[in-house]
Amino acid sequence: MHIDNAMMSIRGKTRERDEDAVCLIFSSFESETENHGEFFCALADGMGGMDRGELASKLSVIEAKHIGTSMLSKDMSPLEIVNSIKRIYQNANDALITYASRNANARLGTTLVVAYSNGSELYVGNVGDSRLYIFNSGKRSFRTADHSYVQLLADQGVITEEEAKIHPRKNEMTRAIGLEEDPTPDIYRLRLFRGDSILLCCDGLWEAYDDRIMANTLMSTMSCHDSLESMILRANEVDGSDNISGILVRPFVETTEESALKRPTKSITQD
Repeated sequence: MHIDNAMMSIRGKTRERDEDAVCLIFSSFESETENHGEFFCALADGMGGMDRGELASKLSVIEAKHIGTSMLSKDMSPLEIVNSIKRIYQNANDALITYASRNANARLGTTLVVAYSNGSELYVGNVGDSRLYIFNSGKRSFRTADHSYVQLLADQGVITEEEAKIHPRKNEMTRAIGLEEDPTPDIYRLRLFRGDSILLCCDGLWEAYDDRIMANTLMSTMSCHDSLESMILRANEVDGSDNISGILVRPFVETTEESALKRPTKSITQD
């Protein structure tokens, strides 16, 4: 069984360094070409206004990869999966705060979005404004909620999602790794359907697109590598003022897609 997948990160036209970090791993018993549906991935976007954005994202993804690897090596109950995702965020946060305390109180901050699949379900964790999307049948069926000032305005109906992309305060986070003692992640438990395309990306990618263009690109017959490369290169042409990173996975799912567009939008960690 093959899971089509790709990940890519570029510096962008004007940035001096890449402050994003990505990882995509499969069970040690499987490979990228022979896989029964299990995978773990993580994407972090270091905050450029802090001291060391590239270090913040790298440390966070290292912590995520360590726990994600252990998740792929054993059978886990839903509660164990959720607790493992929570531990990723706590460990990543602790790593950044510890580093800052040992280095003249340097300030490190990053977004972090992670995903774990056991083959039939997808568990998603998110802090910040990096996103996970699921597209199916040419439409967006799921998106994580941003932890940002402009997302609050959009939720209140003050501005639209498109207006949020150009708002002067669009980079203000309301939750991030490394900036508070307990950055509680939103966690989602989602059923997977045949035809799903799972996209994790930073704001350097999603700000360049509306859902329709994303969906059309992912509906094409291109491979994950070609689709993701096309999206990232186009985002760089449109703007290129930020790092641009993404992970794209098309899992093999035996169920039909009859309910793919009716996924929950509320985190299971929300009241």
